[in-house]
Amino acid sequence: MFRIRGLLVVLVMVLITGSLVNSVSVFGAAAGTYKISGYVEPDFKITDPMIKAGFKVEIVGTSYYDVTDSTGYFEILNIPIDTSINIKVRFSKDGYLKKEISDLKIGSEVLIGTKEEPVKLWPGDLLPDDAINFIDVIQMAKSYNTYKTDYNFNKICDFNLDSAVNMADVIIMARHFNAVSNEYGEEKVSYVAPDKPEAPRNLKALWYTGSAVSLKWDAPSTKTSISGYEVYINDKVVATEKNTSVICAGLNPGKENTVYVKTVNSSNIKSDASNILRITAPIDDHGDTIDKATPIECEKEIIATMEFGDPVDYFRFTPQTSGTYVFKMYVGFIMKEYLYDSRGVKIGDITDRQFKLEAGKEYFIGAENECISGEYRFVIRPVKNKPDLVIEKINVSKLSVNEQSLLGVRIKNIGDATSRGPFRISFDIDDHKNAFLVDYNKNLEPYSFDTCFVTGSSNGTLTWSSSMVGHHKITVNLDVNNNIDEIYENNNSVTYDVVIDDHPNTKEYAEEIYIGDEISGYIGQKTEKDYFYVIPKSTGTYRIDMPNSKYTNFFIYNKNMTQVVPTGAIYDGNNRIGCFAEAKLTANEKYYIVVSSAPDVNDFMSEVYVLTIKQIK
Repeated sequence: MFRIRGLLVVLVMVLITGSLVNSVSVFGAAAGTYKISGYVEPDFKITDPMIKAGFKVEIVGTSYYDVTDSTGYFEILNIPIDTSINIKVRFSKDGYLKKEISDLKIGSEVLIGTKEEPVKLWPGDLLPDDAINFIDVIQMAKSYNTYKTDYNFNKICDFNLDSAVNMADVIIMARHFNAVSNEYGEEKVSYVAPDKPEAPRNLKALWYTGSAVSLKWDAPSTKTSISGYEVYINDKVVATEKNTSVICAGLNPGKENTVYVKTVNSSNIKSDASNILRITAPIDDHGDTIDKATPIECEKEIIATMEFGDPVDYFRFTPQTSGTYVFKMYVGFIMKEYLYDSRGVKIGDITDRQFKLEAGKEYFIGAENECISGEYRFVIRPVKNKPDLVIEKINVSKLSVNEQSLLGVRIKNIGDATSRGPFRISFDIDDHKNAFLVDYNKNLEPYSFDTCFVTGSSNGTLTWSSSMVGHHKITVNLDVNNNIDEIYENNNSVTYDVVIDDHPNTKEYAEEIYIGDEISGYIGQKTEKDYFYVIPKSTGTYRIDMPNSKYTNFFIYNKNMTQVVPTGAIYDGNNRIGCFAEAKLTANEKYYIVVSSAPDVNDFMSEVYVLTIKQIK
């Protein structure tokens, strides 16, 4: 009571003199193998949870620091361990008496303050001089009886965050009037063994071949000091990776392989395994040289698999009769096919071309891929006066969750005569047979193609949408009513694996993210965009980072879709290695972050990205 009465006397004196003093605050930057964490809050009754936010906790003499969130929690990550020195930790906030803890020895992770017993700071040091005294009262007097809209309102004097500087704030300040920093009591400091990090989530195989596999996963959902990931195939480490995707070798062809990933933290402690994939990899089914060429027969369809890193598959055949022959490839990816004579001399590119071949003479076919893996099918046969319809690809206009997708199919006539409509096309989706039925009424000349979209259907559905992210099976069947007499009737059905994107592609369906989140995603084509939005809880400067992004970029917009700040690219020499932006964001305002292909790259390639957002001031 004496302190309150004394403070009121001083306050009256100051109000009469009208003295003025300014306040100062300092901020730093973060970086680095252990962590310091804990809880901080002010030493008075708290009504607004945001009162606990904004306390700076730093290692004195370094750039390592963190700022408390609305729960009062802080976490300084990636601090290099040096047991040869003692460190000093400082707790501070504008308007509060700073507190320091000295002579901390670091050999493990450190906990200072718990949720039940947090570190408490005293409000009142408005002009920081390590004391709550007369000059602070002068500063309080300057803003006394003001509201946040008043010119002379000073928000650091508003301890209880009620948008006014009044007697309530004076009483809060009076509790520790004339106190100095060295009057703080000792804090309980706990040294704990680092927690086991959480396991990676949602491990997926994007593709695999005889020995190689492309993997993608999500980072752990909670804050943790992650140094990287270990990739296991059949319980052996085959790769280490800092990002959330990798292409690696180690599969045993023709056998079931177990694949999983573990998180590794800065103390080299490993998580439990992610979800386990069981992959049976294909065997390299055909010879890679002419000497090892696989024998085939004319008019017999060949189904083969091209492996990642497998440059050429060779086949040998001998026509039984002399005549004109054609080579027909039905393929789900880009390949080149060449005809060779019995000496191995290249005759030419044979796809969709006619060649005169001699009976009893041996010929070779070389099928070459372009760094892509998958199944392909082909046949070599005499020229016949019939059409032959095949499916080149399935078209899906959008591949995003909850978005309407226009379906289509690219049809090619690989026969020797015109295909005359009409004929019916069916689309099966997952377990839904005949999800779409479409009538095709055009004629297709030999070697020509056309795309038929689902613009109308017998069941009345025009578009397809999926609420499920991930893989979906789409099977397309041509000429389901068998209206057309074809060379081959058994090649009119193809099943495709369609992947629904992991993030929305429009502003309307933008996904909410939060400060401190680490978001991973995938941009698969140059026109694709991933939309997110964030609503900061406090006004300040925020940094958005997207490291290791060679081909992707992000943009930050306000609610009116006006760009807030330009995005900066990071280069290593001439190589683009990432991008970032620092922007001042206003509390409770909505901001959009849009990820897309980078405008400064010439040749776009699909890419997994990781995006982080954190407050730095």
